[in-house]
Amino acid sequence: MLKLNYVCKNDWDMPVYKDQNGKLWLDVNLGKGQLDLCSSSNNEIDGEPCYSINTEYELVTKYEEDPNRFNYMMLARLRSDCDYYLGYGHRYKGIVSGKNGIDTIAEMKKLWNDLPSDGKPEWLSMKDIEEYEQEMITPSGKFSDPHSWGEYIRSKKKKDEERIQELFTLKYSK
Repeated sequence: MLKLNYVCKNDWDMPVYKDQNGKLWLDVNLGKGQLDLCSSSNNEIDGEPCYSINTEYELVTKYEEDPNRFNYMMLARLRSDCDYYLGYGHRYKGIVSGKNGIDTIAEMKKLWNDLPSDGKPEWLSMKDIEEYEQEMITPSGKFSDPHSWGEYIRSKKKKDEERIQELFTLKYSK
């Protein structure tokens, strides 16, 4: 009998399990309902699903969807809207909700505050949201030139990517 442990979700949003022999199994049902496990081509996390599992298995650890997943996705989307509005969107009001994105910022604050204290995203702090708010409600803003806002965002993304790499290394180096 195979004993499967949940590993992570791959780039295709499929939960990935690993058996005691090191073989990876992909849930092609994306973690919804009953498992439908298939082997992974080349035994890679992001490999294509191949053959359905044909032996008995037991789940040692199981994938459980984060109940705040939608809130994280919405925060990321609203942050992206703010970035575009302040940058290459040239403050076009059709990009964000409310005058100068006031409703967008209010929604970001609500979503962020609704997250549990141990589940606040590292890629967006309340300070970041307040910086967006200040920049968006100021007619000219300190980043009135969309190119300078773009530089700010690129430097912020680089820091975010470095932090993600650091967390990934810590998690998977054990």
